Amino acid sequence: MSLLDIIKSFCGGSSTTTTEHETAAPEAEVAEAETEVAEAAPEVEAPAPEAAPVADVTTSKLQVPEDATLKRHFLSELTAEIEATMPEKPTDSSLKRHYDAAVQAKLDELLS
Repeated sequence: MSLLDIIKSFCGGSSTTTTEHETAAPEAEVAEAETEVAEAAPEVEAPAPEAAPVADVTTSKLQVPEDATLKRHFLSELTAEIEATMPEKPTDSSLKRHYDAAVQAKLDELLS
């Protein structure tokens, strides 16, 4: 699950708190209302959440969050996904510099 999916699921959740103005209905009325709704409404399957595979990331237009913290996490996740497809990071300083440049080039390619 990507960071964006986690944020969407966190922000998309509904609140279940009640206010002072709401009153509880008797149990018989609630059961009757649930039966009426169940009989009147046809069953509709909820659409499955779409998880974008890493391969689709390269073809889609990515929207970088404007918030600094979200942006930092978004970019670090993309960098981690890019590095997962590449060989292990070298220990030699000049090879490490070329490796970082290659990662940055792929990141720029995804964001452009």
